[in-house]
Amino acid sequence: MLAKAGMGKLVLVDPDKLESGNLKRHVLTMDYVGMNKAEAMGIYLASVSGCEVVTVGEKFNGLPVEIDVVACCADSDLCCQLVNDYCLRHWIPAVYAGVYGAAETAEVITVLPGITPCYACYEREGPDPEPTQEKYTNPDYDPTKAHHHEGLWGDVLMAAAIQFRAILKVIEIEERIAVANKGRENRGIFYGCFGELWADLNPLMLVSLRPPYTAEFPKQPRGCAVCSDDFSKLTV
Repeated sequence: MLAKAGMGKLVLVDPDKLESGNLKRHVLTMDYVGMNKAEAMGIYLASVSGCEVVTVGEKFNGLPVEIDVVACCADSDLCCQLVNDYCLRHWIPAVYAGVYGAAETAEVITVLPGITPCYACYEREGPDPEPTQEKYTNPDYDPTKAHHHEGLWGDVLMAAAIQFRAILKVIEIEERIAVANKGRENRGIFYGCFGELWADLNPLMLVSLRPPYTAEFPKQPRGCAVCSDDFSKLTV
């Protein structure tokens, strides 16, 4: 969606290889099975858009180039926490999206460092996913990784479209802030509150993917042990 919307450059990060079971919820075809997902998507995007694509076929460990916004689609809470920490340290906006349970709800979290709650500010209720046999055979097993469900293509598309719109909103807000800062600099003003520039942003969206397609926008205070100096809620 981003490439076809005219995004000039994308950096794709994914350590996994495409398997035939992934095709039910992926734009890639059988021709790409066995390839690294990031590299395969780079080839595919080159065939449908003029977007420049940089691929990283490894686990997330930072980014090789400067970027404007991160779109995190990981199905692992551990990976999302790593992305959150990186984005906060480098002051990069991020939009996280996923579908949960029987894929009946899409969760989309938008994080503007220093403005909105970060990903870690939102408490996750319930236990980690039940372990599978992979726990005993895979040395890189991630206990926070969500299990895959069959037949989620329609749900994935709906969640991706909401995330796509959230990313465009981040870009719009960043442009508003840049224009406001430029105007303030030209007038020699070195103070002021620009809260109205992001007043129409919903940091957390919970959208039902089943009729009647309702949406909730819960409010969460900003400031946890990750994005602030408040360690009061940490437990041992």
